[in-house]
Amino acid sequence: MKNSIKTIAAIIVVIVSMNSSFGKTKKMTVNQFQLKYNQVDSSLIGTWEKNKTANSKTTDTYCQFNQNGTYITFEKEKENYTITGKGKWIIENEKITIVAGNEVSSKTAFISSDNYLQFGNNVTYTKPSALYVTK
Repeated sequence: MKNSIKTIAAIIVVIVSMNSSFGKTKKMTVNQFQLKYNQVDSSLIGTWEKNKTANSKTTDTYCQFNQNGTYITFEKEKENYTITGKGKWIIENEKITIVAGNEVSSKTAFISSDNYLQFGNNVTYTKPSALYVTK
């Protein structure tokens, strides 16, 4: 009798442990969820200013990546802002694709950190002070 009670108890313990392990879910951070399901890398979100070369114009060029997967590019010249592009962006296999209307860019590798963004080998941006364009 004692052996059968121990056997039944062991079976119950195994069944309960199996059910609890199958019922567990992995917790994802918001950033992991955004990247996996929305294909948006949170390290890109914000407004970025294009780094200028010595020969560049006096116009400031910006690109703003939004959390919903949209982007807007704009220029600032003498306190006036001009929108130069709008579209969507997605991340797949650590590469970015920009979609502007019917135009789809090739997948481009990028490096981003808190204050530095580089596309490919030559286009670089930094984060200026807080700057956002609404439309």
